[in-house]
Amino acid sequence: MPIEKKSFRIDDIDVALLELLQENAKYTIKELSEKLNLSPTPIFERIKKLEQQGVIRKYVALLDLEKINKQIITYCNVSLTEHNPETLKKFEEDVKAFPEVIECYYIAGQYDYLLKVITSSLQQYQRFIIDRLTNATKVSQIHSQFVMGNVKYSTRIDLETLDR
Repeated sequence: MPIEKKSFRIDDIDVALLELLQENAKYTIKELSEKLNLSPTPIFERIKKLEQQGVIRKYVALLDLEKINKQIITYCNVSLTEHNPETLKKFEEDVKAFPEVIECYYIAGQYDYLLKVITSSLQQYQRFIIDRLTNATKVSQIHSQFVMGNVKYSTRIDLETLDR
């Protein structure tokens, strides 16, 4: 079944608004209207429209992992023994329930999934692998890569190259 994507036109004002919200999602409507030289009502309406269209999915806070004692970042490649839709769906459901996994991607190549896992220690990561991931649906291989240092930590999407 082909994936249906709804077409949604984003104009220059939307792009500018999205850039500002990526910079600081806590900007008030008044602050945004001042920065974009528009009255508050159109800004509010544009934000609501972007939310309703699913362009803005949610607002989040970017945390300092060291300050919350979650400084072990691991990228974990996972292969499954089977690749039928039921197995893939069940594995994805399993992974969604693991609080240590903050991102999960279904990928092409040598592995089936790429997980981003955050823990407070190597021992906690080991417990995650032993107690959770190896018990997930049809896991056959796990390959871990540990982050040694953080070069860039952002969720900002470049909108300059957006097809409009």
